[in-house]
Amino acid sequence: MEIFGRFFSRKPAPKTEVEIAALIEEFANGTGGRWDGDYFISTHFENERINWAQKECFKVEEEFPRNGRVGWCNEKGLDRLRAIASELRASAKTPTPKASGTAMDRGFHFEVIWNDNDVLEVRVSAWNGTFGGSTAVYVPIGGLAKAATKIEGFPRHPSDKRELQFGVFGPERAGGALCMAFYCKDAAGHALVEARIESEHGEAREAESALFFVPVEATAVDGFVEDLRRLEADRRGIAALRAS
Repeated sequence: MEIFGRFFSRKPAPKTEVEIAALIEEFANGTGGRWDGDYFISTHFENERINWAQKECFKVEEEFPRNGRVGWCNEKGLDRLRAIASELRASAKTPTPKASGTAMDRGFHFEVIWNDNDVLEVRVSAWNGTFGGSTAVYVPIGGLAKAATKIEGFPRHPSDKRELQFGVFGPERAGGALCMAFYCKDAAGHALVEARIESEHGEAREAESALFFVPVEATAVDGFVEDLRRLEADRRGIAALRAS
């Protein structure tokens, strides 16, 4: 937790999504205040989006360990912090609904956090308002575009079924995994996604997994298809499948 010992040392204390996003970004860039972390780790925020960002930041130290004796995480971890800040800042533009969960975390969210000529590292998060999970998966170049094509137009009829898998389940491969099974729960065409998500396997801890269901609408799937294609083309940004 040493990262947060350098986070938030300014007055008035930051409380909004934009203010917290700026401070996370400042730490990642090496310009954060020395004592700002005490405020961050000891404060309970009423804002659920900031709570989400707080939890995601805590995961970075374990998921992206430092390479030597200096620092709190590696370069990919700093990129992840910047990505958290970007998503938090973007979420500030969306009104928070009064129902349980927020527009940001109810549904599926894909964010490219690293890429090279062969593969994309994508942070995937899923949440239905009660159950959920988050992990990093490795997707071959072209994989997001293929996934978009596979679910395009879903559902065409009540018996329509599609399935996507990102990453590989089990300890044999690096990264976590997510399986999304699309189907209709009734003859009226009400759609669900059965989600199975598994964390990355590591020496320090056992992998965790969750199985849960997320209701979606056809228009949300259409938007997700567009987002995935844009994410593939740009190799940056966020793709979202909103829960209904």
